[in-house]
Amino acid sequence: MEKIDEGEFAIYIDDSGSPKPDPKDQYPFFAMGGVLIKRNDEQIIKQLSRWAEKFTAM
Repeated sequence: MEKIDEGEFAIYIDDSGSPKPDPKDQYPFFAMGGVLIKRNDEQIIKQLSRWAEKFTAM
């Protein structure tokens, strides 16, 4: 039986759209997504942070 890595994880969640969509809006949608990354994979977390900064600056 394989040993399961029970280390820490980091979750990054983002949402898009109105929390109370109006059917009359051009885009009456709400979406949520995210990624779950092992805390030991710090390089991936740093890359994700740099990638996310592009969108928060908009």
